[in-house]
Amino acid sequence: MPKAFRTDLSFGANAKEDDSVLQGSPSLVVESKDTLVEEISGTNMSVCFLDNGRVWRINDNGGLLFKGGECQTPPPPTSVKTKVIPTLENQWISSEYGGPSNEEIALGAPKTTEVLRIFPTKVPIGLELNHHHSKEAVRGAIFSSAFLIQRVFASILDIDPDEIEIGNLAQREAGGKNVADIVFSDRLANGSGFVKYLKEHLTSVLTEACLPVVGSGSYADIILSQAHLKGCPSSCVDCLRVFRNMSYHGLLDWRLAISYVRILLNNEHKVGLDGDFSYPELVGWRETATMLRDSFIKTFNCEQRLWDTLPGFKASSRVFIVVNPLWDLENPYGILADSVAAAIYETGIEPEFIDTFNLLRRPGWCHQELSKVSR
Repeated sequence: MPKAFRTDLSFGANAKEDDSVLQGSPSLVVESKDTLVEEISGTNMSVCFLDNGRVWRINDNGGLLFKGGECQTPPPPTSVKTKVIPTLENQWISSEYGGPSNEEIALGAPKTTEVLRIFPTKVPIGLELNHHHSKEAVRGAIFSSAFLIQRVFASILDIDPDEIEIGNLAQREAGGKNVADIVFSDRLANGSGFVKYLKEHLTSVLTEACLPVVGSGSYADIILSQAHLKGCPSSCVDCLRVFRNMSYHGLLDWRLAISYVRILLNNEHKVGLDGDFSYPELVGWRETATMLRDSFIKTFNCEQRLWDTLPGFKASSRVFIVVNPLWDLENPYGILADSVAAAIYETGIEPEFIDTFNLLRRPGWCHQELSKVSR
């Protein structure tokens, strides 16, 4: 954490061109502390609340870090018209301005404020909520649900969503399985009470996100409207995308967000594994999965198949099933187990899986992954 900043003591230069500007906000990292875990009655979520949590805003220069080192700096060059300036000792100077290149650092700005962590008490049978699962898809679901909760809460209180900030995910164990904390913190140092209020009304906020009053015109009602259902396959400016979360746009998915919120409310929710695709965010999922499969196999010349009720394909000697990214692929359950059994019965080959999250966003990358040696 720098004690202060200074310029190069010259008259400066024109602003940098737009192509050198890094988009998105610096990462928000919340220090982990052992606090009392409270299970929210009637739901599948547990929370930890701190009114004096330590939060760090980290600027790592877009992952490149800042290169430089401590040195003694002379006055500006004689070509610069300025007053006489003495030599300065113990200055950390970026190598961009003539400093040494013996250190790589990130900049940090800390504050103490209210912090709320939310995580599933239990992982429903058949699902996988580890944020490293499905090649970024579960991570996307968790961040999407965090932005969804943030926006729903802000809509209820009629405040700026940025009054509550979203921190980086933190891994923990729940019922013997790895899950991740959704981390909220108050934007103001020492807190303004918004995060505490969210904690006290968490069940009603999450319920509003899944079951808004139809026709109310609320933020959640707009997301679940027929117009949005038909027009937004993943995320848009009407649901989750805003300028300040631009660095997350590739991960955001309002359907996965609502599915994840339903899991936090109900440990029996199966995200379609029980064959129930009547929830608004799941309506048409199999049709969408089939469409994505058809587009993929048309481009990469695979053989179309249907394994029981789930679309799939055959690529040379390998068999694939298209799945929801929240499903547990190591322990198939429900309609996934039926599809696995059907694929093995017909081909004698243990099937592999490809999820709709990645098929939609990066089919070329999916093909590259499939080209690798089978597991």
